[in-house]
Amino acid sequence: LENVLAFLRALKSLRLEVDTWKAQNIYYAIGHGCGSAKKGAADHDENARRWLKAFRALGEEMKVKVV
Repeated sequence: LENVLAFLRALKSLRLEVDTWKAQNIYYAIGHGCGSAKKGAADHDENARRWLKAFRALGEEMKVKVV
């Protein structure tokens, strides 16, 4: 997940036009199914917190917000 985020940021710096519509839809679906990561983060699971932080950053890069 962190590698995907780094890749998107690199693409952004190149000013390439990227159609992220399909990726945004996949991200949204994953976001609604990541309850275990949210629970793990709330339970002080460091891996879950790290994943959730990277997931949210990825959403910001793709202009998608999942509550």
